[in-house]
Amino acid sequence: MEANSDSLVSMIVPAYNVEDYINGCVESLVHQSHPDLEIIVVNDASTDKTSGAVLEGFTRDSRVRLIDLEHNVGVHAARARGIREARGRFIGFVDSDDKVAPHMVERLFEVAQAHHADIVVCGAEKVSESGESLGRKVRFTHSFARHHHLLEAFCSRQYGSGVLWNKLYKAELIKKHGTIPLDRKVDASEDYVVNVGCFSEATCVATVADTLYFYLIRADSASRNEDKARHFVRIMAAYASCLEIYADFSPQQKEEVTKLFASQLCFSDYQIHAVEQLYRHDENLRESLSSLSALYPAGVYTLIHAFHRPENASNHGFIKYAGQVHKAIRKWF
Repeated sequence: MEANSDSLVSMIVPAYNVEDYINGCVESLVHQSHPDLEIIVVNDASTDKTSGAVLEGFTRDSRVRLIDLEHNVGVHAARARGIREARGRFIGFVDSDDKVAPHMVERLFEVAQAHHADIVVCGAEKVSESGESLGRKVRFTHSFARHHHLLEAFCSRQYGSGVLWNKLYKAELIKKHGTIPLDRKVDASEDYVVNVGCFSEATCVATVADTLYFYLIRADSASRNEDKARHFVRIMAAYASCLEIYADFSPQQKEEVTKLFASQLCFSDYQIHAVEQLYRHDENLRESLSSLSALYPAGVYTLIHAFHRPENASNHGFIKYAGQVHKAIRKWF
């Protein structure tokens, strides 16, 4: 494998305590049809046998590189380490419990070449641990390439989810924005912050209508997602961090970013039932809202009014949630 060759693609897998899943993930990468590939697994100081599983299963494959971190640093910093080590002209990501289609890298790379694209996005499907399809995660009715208003399109979810994992990035773009320092409290929402930077500077983004990424819904997903208050506070922290990092954005760009995070807060994962659920996050929420008041106070207005969309008028649970958000903002803003 020639470092920095024109066709080399680096695929990065941040991993933490996934001994039961990491082999399936890496296996789907080593069987890629794209001939010029490096696979970087960043083991974020796992306490289980994640590192051993990679060493045992893939030591003979020169394309697989394992980086064992001495201390747990969180998913963003682990991914950033992989980005800094990557030698490819393009860089992509796979979550350590997910899998990809055998021709995913080849297909995205071909489209990137054909359109001179900085970012290529593909469709994704949700799957159970038994491999059963649970529906589309990201869906495109047709493939297309766009050259204008890319940040606006991303913030209005025209590219589906704001995640990093179903995309291929030109290396210089993701090396700039994927390695920005972020507080660990932003982890789980870091993809949005990174992608805001990438889509704001991209000159062409292309999509592939094919479903090439398989997003695992783990059996313990429900229990891991129970703490909606924590998710709510994290997305607010990510929003404040985003505005701070991209402080030079125009007011219009800041408004687009605000709409992105406002739409995220409308999902059920963030819908607290009582403002009291946020009390144990008092310090973090106060810090985020204090930053917002200094960086872009108009954004708070957009956040509040995002909950009054016509489609939510008959959703009594959502209306109650909106009321709790208003209470929270009045208390901590």
